[in-house]
Amino acid sequence: MRTSVRADSRFDGVIVEVGLSEGRARGDEGEQDLPGRAALVRGTRLEREGLVEEALAFYREAVRLAPLDPAGYLRLGLALRGIGQDDEANRALQAALDLG
Repeated sequence: MRTSVRADSRFDGVIVEVGLSEGRARGDEGEQDLPGRAALVRGTRLEREGLVEEALAFYREAVRLAPLDPAGYLRLGLALRGIGQDDEANRALQAALDLG
């Protein structure tokens, strides 16, 4: 998976590229299961369907299962930003930047 994030200091106008696959990612050793990937994919689907609160639960699970993967923090932060929870969103987005 490739994740890139660019943002100013207040996270206004965050530009995001995230590549997701169905619970699998391609690494140096070939395809491998990644902890939290299924939760991240499910959250993304729910968010696209407009079920943001449900998606947040899956994004939080992705972060819990894979705390070193910036993608979970990124999706969590963007979803939180979308519903106006800016303080928590900024913390999640900063974590994504720090990891990625």
